[in-house]
Amino acid sequence: MFRQLLKLFRKESVDQGETAPGQKDDLLSSETGRRKSFWGRLGFGRKTSSQNVISEQEKCPKELEELKLEIQKCKFERDELYQILDFYIYDDWDLRLDVELPILQSEHERRMMAMQMMTNSISDAMERYKELIQVNSSY
Repeated sequence: MFRQLLKLFRKESVDQGETAPGQKDDLLSSETGRRKSFWGRLGFGRKTSSQNVISEQEKCPKELEELKLEIQKCKFERDELYQILDFYIYDDWDLRLDVELPILQSEHERRMMAMQMMTNSISDAMERYKELIQVNSSY
């Protein structure tokens, strides 16, 4: 995503009149093409080892900056995901409590009523049992 933005930024800067380094080289290459090919055939156009080292040293900071930007991008994405996760976790708990609490309360009331009915039926059965014992003992 960041690379796409960077490409768009470069494209806009070229549209605004600035020239990219590649465009300047293209203009010079047509003028000095014959000289380069002549000196290149003689072996003078090759890069020396010090030039290679310098170009590699120039590449390293650029790569380092790109990696730093990628790390920063990953950190932003991670933070955004943490915020989304926090939102859904806490929002989900509130929603679950709002929905499940009345359900649990009504279930609790039903079970308490069932227990009360059971204790009433047990006490009724005990009284009936006592009456039957008295009736049997009277015979």
